[in-house]
Amino acid sequence: MKISIAFVLGMIMCNFVCINGGDFDEYCSIPASIRELVWDCIYRYLPQSEKAVFTQMSLCFGVSTFDKVINQFCGLSDDEQEAVASQHEVCLSEIDFDNFHGPTVSESQTQSCIRRKLG
Repeated sequence: MKISIAFVLGMIMCNFVCINGGDFDEYCSIPASIRELVWDCIYRYLPQSEKAVFTQMSLCFGVSTFDKVINQFCGLSDDEQEAVASQHEVCLSEIDFDNFHGPTVSESQTQSCIRRKLG
């Protein structure tokens, strides 16, 4: 099944920022160190199958973690985001997104993890 890479990345980004009524620009205004901390907590509680998908996407973009993929999109227009995503389309098309709907983690576990890390 051919899926638009921009659609998949948009869906994933929206899972991170749209759920709470935010938008991508707001998300990008959060300091990168905090975005990394949040992603670490999300990743910690992901099911193994979802960890594998996020790891594969990160590898397609040549970075170690998915938050770094998202960081590449901060400050870019929609067209620029599409151009960045299309550069990695071949690699991303090899990932099985059929049963993937974004991160499925416990909000309370994630919040607790963030609180612990922020001290």
